Amino acid sequence: MTRTRLSSRERVLLALDHREPDRVPFNLTLTVDIYHRLREYLGLPPDPDKPIGVWTNVSPSLDLLDAMEVDFYYAGLNAPSGRKPAAPDDGLLYDEWHIGRTRVDRGDGRFYFEMVKHPLANATLRDI
Repeated sequence: MTRTRLSSRERVLLALDHREPDRVPFNLTLTVDIYHRLREYLGLPPDPDKPIGVWTNVSPSLDLLDAMEVDFYYAGLNAPSGRKPAAPDDGLLYDEWHIGRTRVDRGDGRFYFEMVKHPLANATLRDI
C-alpha cells in the first residue's frame, strides 16, 4: 500500500489527534557548535552569524530544517512584560516557567545549560 506523503502540518495534526501519520513528526534542537557541524556534514553553506539563544541553542535555518525533514519550527516567546527574572541564591538560572538550569562546562571552552529543578517536582496528582 502506497501512502501519500503528508505535509508537516498534516503529519503533526494527525499525531495530535492520535491518528497514525506517514511517519513520526520530527523536531530538532541544536547547540550552536552541532548546528555548524551538521550544516557542513549536509553540504549546506556556512551560517556564521546565527544568533545563539540564552540557553546556547539556535533555531535552525529553513534550509537545514528542509534537509532534515523537520516538522516543527521554533517560533519563540518573549518574556512577559514587567517580568523580573528570579535570582535566588542557589546559583541556578530560572526561566519564565520557573525551571532551574545550571551551567555545565564541557571542558573545551563551550557550555550548555542543564535543567535540574522543575517547578512541579514535588507536586502530587491532587496538586496538579
